[in-house]
Amino acid sequence: MSKSDSNSSSTIFMADTADQVRSKFSRAVTDSDRHITYDPANRPGVANLLRIWSGALDDGTTPEDLAKQCSGAKDLKEGVSEVVVKLVQGIREKYDE
Repeated sequence: MSKSDSNSSSTIFMADTADQVRSKFSRAVTDSDRHITYDPANRPGVANLLRIWSGALDDGTTPEDLAKQCSGAKDLKEGVSEVVVKLVQGIREKYDE
């Protein structure tokens, strides 16, 4: 996920539907290591998703804590996408009022 990438699939927009957000996260680049760890230097794709998830939660949960909750890339992508779906939905509802 990157706001500077010209590919719209790499950016979450406030107008995106829940299915579009989930689809974008499901296609996010990770790596072949099944064990999820927060290692920005060696696993930038995984670390980016963990940071997005942590930031969207906004409750003090660290990327390291979230990594421990994931059994693999599928768990990671599903976890971050659901939190972001809720965040975007809330913002969109306020905007539409």
